[in-house]
Amino acid sequence: MIIVQDILQGIVNELPTIDLKDNRNQFPVFGWGVKDELNRFLDKEDNKAYPLIWLLPASNEYGVQQVKRQTELIFAVNFAKDTEDWDNKDRLDYTFKTILFPLLDLFLKKVAKSKNMDYDNTDFDV
Repeated sequence: MIIVQDILQGIVNELPTIDLKDNRNQFPVFGWGVKDELNRFLDKEDNKAYPLIWLLPASNEYGVQQVKRQTELIFAVNFAKDTEDWDNKDRLDYTFKTILFPLLDLFLKKVAKSKNMDYDNTDFDV
């Protein structure tokens, strides 16, 4: 049986450390489950849980030697600098452009090279 979580875990394990721009370089962490499970995971792992790639539940459509799944992934960082005064432009410039978007690009490149997984690059939301 094809286990999507195992495939994604393998892909995330191949990602390099990510510079979180606050004196931390950490390997991405993968997890899955409902949002309550995500909250328990974050409480337990604290700052070691970032950058995080989290798979939300979705149903699988099984075919001959394949699984189709339309799913939602959460990409998250915990930016440790004082950001209370940041506006949306600051968040875009310092978090999304420098951390989250590059992480997403690395992840999608690994998925594209994977022998066990593919994605429809003509139809996805960010």
